[in-house]
Amino acid sequence: MKNKFPWYFSAEEKEINDIWSTGCLTVDANVLLDLYRYNPRTREDIINALATFKGERWLTYQTAEEFLRNRKKVIVEANSDYENARKQVGEIKKKLEDAASKISSYRLIPNSIGENLKNKIDAVIEDNLSEIENAEKSHPKFLSDDEVLRTIEGIFSQPVGDEPSAEKMDSWKAEASRRIEQQIPPGYKDNNKDGDEKYGDYLFWAQVLEHANTKKQPIVLVTSETKEDWWEKHSGKTVGPRKELLKEIFDFSGQRVLIYQTHNFLKYSADRNKTNVSEKTLAEIKSVNEQVNRGPAVRIVEHSHRIAGDLESSGMLKVELRRPLPFFTASGAFLFEMIGVPKLEAKVLSFPSDMPEKYKTGAGTGTTFDFNIHMSSSVSSQPLPAGIYEFEYFAVSDECPNIDNLYDFGKEDNNSELIRSSIG
Repeated sequence: MKNKFPWYFSAEEKEINDIWSTGCLTVDANVLLDLYRYNPRTREDIINALATFKGERWLTYQTAEEFLRNRKKVIVEANSDYENARKQVGEIKKKLEDAASKISSYRLIPNSIGENLKNKIDAVIEDNLSEIENAEKSHPKFLSDDEVLRTIEGIFSQPVGDEPSAEKMDSWKAEASRRIEQQIPPGYKDNNKDGDEKYGDYLFWAQVLEHANTKKQPIVLVTSETKEDWWEKHSGKTVGPRKELLKEIFDFSGQRVLIYQTHNFLKYSADRNKTNVSEKTLAEIKSVNEQVNRGPAVRIVEHSHRIAGDLESSGMLKVELRRPLPFFTASGAFLFEMIGVPKLEAKVLSFPSDMPEKYKTGAGTGTTFDFNIHMSSSVSSQPLPAGIYEFEYFAVSDECPNIDNLYDFGKEDNNSELIRSSIG
């Protein structure tokens, strides 16, 4: 049976060793982008696993282009973890202080108990905020000095796949669309992505197929994907790669493919190299992969610019929150780069009907070309509901003569023409 249906049989240890020694290692874009999302130890472990692979290392054109196109966005999003952590600590502090105040209100309980609790709470909170601040200060400044980018360039020193012709891309996109409609792996679970992004998984896969066929070389494929259009799942348990994928590459090229999720690739690499990898590291990788595969929580629907200049900028930002969250951040970009980091204010104009009674809106920017608007629920038991949120924002440079009238320039003419920048 094995001769007729080799894709149904797991590779034996000798074959696995041969593939790891002579095959071609390739990864999807999120395996590389996730390096910005991990802590330093996890990032180092994965880089070492990639670098010590004995066979050929090669990237598809799709992977390289996606990585380079999205790396700055991922860097900025990853940096927001520190602000999000501070918000969570603030929520914890409020809950604990409320509980301590309630204890103090009981007549038979000495006031000193509640006061001692508050003092201890303050000390613990300050310690945690200090640790978050120290971690943020020591975090690599990837936007200005990207060690990850340099390392990836070194590891994948072999040529990146050539850019596909327009005719080939059109053919692949048509095939990807057909597969989405008929739920043929891989990639049909990405149908909710915007534009051509829904085709990304198949474009990656098609280029892997071509490489295996051209080089007549087995493939070690590492992916951060966890969805069922890559993995066979039964009763909630992942039992291995989809057999359709193993059969397709064998039929197309006559070659074997070993497909690993990132944490399994790292574990197997560590076993081969007789090195240790902690369960904490593996758990972090799985957690990051699961979060990324759920997709972004916030999607920009429309960005309208009312005033667009290098001294003043204002407009409207409409976003979709795709799942309930206690807080979220929506990011936009000024139409023109401003002179100096501007002062920024924002307010929410509309939101879903089941919005918490109390909420907070804030805004900030540390650059001259983009900004963030923050939204959070003030009711710990009631997250912000999924749905459409619309914000108005005002930004003004320190060089602007109207800096003291921050709100005026965005409100004077409600009939002024908006320069619409629809996204998605």
